[in-house]
Amino acid sequence: MRRAILLLLPLACGMAAAQAPGPQLGRLFASPEQRAQLDAQRYGPPPADPALALPPPPLPPPPAPPMELNGVVQRSSGRSTVWLNQTPQTEPYNQLGHDRSGATGTPDPAPVDGPGGAAQAGPALRPGHRQRQRSAGGAAMKPLACPARRQGRQRGAALLLLVAVLGLGTASLLISAFGRNTAENARQQRTLATLAQARDALLGFATVNGRLPRPAASAIDGRERADACQSDADCSGFLPWVALGVSGVDAWGKVLRYSVTPEMARAPIVSFSAVANRVVRTRDSRGELVYMAGQEQCDVSIQCLPVVLFSQGKAPFGTYASGVAQAPTLRGALDAAANDSASRSVISRPADTTGQVAGGAFNDMVAWITLPTLYQRMRAARNLP
Repeated sequence: MRRAILLLLPLACGMAAAQAPGPQLGRLFASPEQRAQLDAQRYGPPPADPALALPPPPLPPPPAPPMELNGVVQRSSGRSTVWLNQTPQTEPYNQLGHDRSGATGTPDPAPVDGPGGAAQAGPALRPGHRQRQRSAGGAAMKPLACPARRQGRQRGAALLLLVAVLGLGTASLLISAFGRNTAENARQQRTLATLAQARDALLGFATVNGRLPRPAASAIDGRERADACQSDADCSGFLPWVALGVSGVDAWGKVLRYSVTPEMARAPIVSFSAVANRVVRTRDSRGELVYMAGQEQCDVSIQCLPVVLFSQGKAPFGTYASGVAQAPTLRGALDAAANDSASRSVISRPADTTGQVAGGAFNDMVAWITLPTLYQRMRAARNLP
């Protein structure tokens, strides 16, 4: 019996141990939230459910078109016509309505948003200005900042127009000034060319005739004087352009002046005894007259010039081809006046129109022939004793 009890005791203890509840080990991250977090870290967040996605917000309504005031016409009857967006609207049916004082025809200020969303009166529209109208929901739109920009553009355009006018005026003045200078320079060049042509013609006349020509009969008759020169004054006058076959007037229409030594106007010229007595003077830096060609005393050993010719320029002396003498236009033109009545001595100096230099205003252009040049050409033609 004891042995049976000892055998049954371990069996009973084992059964009791099997029936007693023990601690359960379970799983790691057993909760659904922990498993979802682990799956999100391993595979990324799960895709969104299309059925649970929120619908997109509705699009805002399109803004109302801007309202532009093109102009207002006030009639004598008191009614007005308003042009809004190029469409005329006659009072009382125009969209601007009446002003606050009750007078008709005056645009009422368009409403804008005030503090707290309340509508209040905005700045009054003027012709050419724009303001957005109220939207469908009743909210007022802010007025466009067109007036200041338009005024700035208008001021800029006015400034550009003023600059353009000033530029055109300055350009016209410069063109006219340079045009006058260019025309005057062209006349001077043509006159110098005429003097050079007359000088060559004088040398040609001397080689053929054995002498230089006498002055012209008059300002309108370019033939030689018939009478021989008896004095220096008789051999001073106008260029005999007909006898020379050249033009006898300068670019200003004045007859060229001419002065020849009397002995050089008689044939034959006796070279070993004839004395050339024409001289040309100028002014030095101190304004004193000095000799440019020739000297005070001319003789066989120290010769002067056989002939001098010159143009009296634009002003202030001279005789036109019609025979009319130009009236003196400048006072104090001493050198030009001396050339106008010269017989033996002629003055040549740079041109001056101010009259502020010694000798006064001066426009004469002078040319001459030296005695060695004349004798050389005549000897080459074997027409000089």
